[in-house]
Parts: sequence; C-alpha cells; structure tokens
Amino acid sequence: MNENLKTIAALLNWDELKETPIYNSSGSLVEVKKVPLKEIFSTKFMRKTAISIDAKLGIAPQVSMKRSGHSTWNSYKRYLDVDKKVLQDANSKWDEIYSDSLLKS
Repeated sequence: MNENLKTIAALLNWDELKETPIYNSSGSLVEVKKVPLKEIFSTKFMRKTAISIDAKLGIAPQVSMKRSGHSTWNSYKRYLDVDKKVLQDANSKWDEIYSDSLLKS
C-alpha cells in the first residue's frame, strides 16, 4: 500500500516540503526535518493528517484517538501537530483574559 502511495505521489510531482518531527523513545521532540511530500506520503502520513485536521476542527482528543485506533495519549500525541496560528490564537485569548482582569481591578 505505501509503495503504491509513494508511486502516485511521485507521478503527481508532489515536491512540496513538509516538516517531519523526529521523536526519541520517551516521546520528546528531537529534531524537525524538511522532506518532499512524495517521499513521506504513506498510510502513517494520512493518519497524521486526519488527526491534525481533527484537532483544527476542535474534535475532542478522546474521539480522535478512538477514530485513529490509539489507546494511549503517548502514542497519539506523536501524530498531533501544533499549528502556529492556533498557538497564536491561544496566546491572544490568554492576553485578552489578562487584559480584562486588569480592567476589572
């Protein structure tokens, strides 16, 4: 299956670079490599994409884990990307809460 997916990706000239995180055995991020999409397109890549989309849609991790077949948080979180925009939005919300609390005091 993965060989067929890579062949399809190569035929489509999917040269867009994707960041691929590398984790150690305890699940900590070690480095991030940039690799052409056609080289990493696989069932695992598709699973990671589905989990990332679930997160962006606000689907609860427990539901996404059930859908992806992960039984532990440690195995699931390796597939989860933190989108830079989502992180900025979260920081902005915390800033708003802080600003609001200053105005009330």
